[in-house]
Amino acid sequence: PPRDFSEAIQSFQLIRTVGLINCQQPGMIPQRMGQYLYPYYKKDKEEGRITEEEAIELLGFLFLKLFEVEGPLQSGIFREGNQGQTITHIILGGLTPDGRDATNDLEYLILETQRRLKLIQPTLSILLHDRMPEDFLLKCMDVVVETGLGQPAFFNNGIAVQRLLQHYRSQGITLTEARDICMVGCIQ
Repeated sequence: PPRDFSEAIQSFQLIRTVGLINCQQPGMIPQRMGQYLYPYYKKDKEEGRITEEEAIELLGFLFLKLFEVEGPLQSGIFREGNQGQTITHIILGGLTPDGRDATNDLEYLILETQRRLKLIQPTLSILLHDRMPEDFLLKCMDVVVETGLGQPAFFNNGIAVQRLLQHYRSQGITLTEARDICMVGCIQ
């Protein structure tokens, strides 16, 4: 298992690349990266092993890999049908399984990485809710204005959770599971 933030990013990218080669499916997306990478970032930050700038640099390298890697690994039909669009979403904000705001320090750095790089992929998507910190929302708006890329995209977290519960309750989905929602594809 990864021992630090750098290894966690490398581990994610290795597993993702193997999955793309094996399945040639576009659904191998980062999803809620800020949630599962945060414990590694937090530990490194608390132990003085990483600065915010170093984390942004590592995220930048990952963003470039996310942008480049899918094209050669996609099936011809997928590549032609999507004209290079990789549908790679990184989901920020939202709620924790117990219903608290999920925004964390790493998600601010993910936004800053996109502000600096201005890449069309990966696409940042925000799960907007009424408990989101105002400074995070303002940072999101700054990225929209400064990059001109139309991202991050904003999705209503409450409606998305309700939709999941409505459509999948018969299959046993719980509120805790529904709060871990992610976007997949072009728009959902």
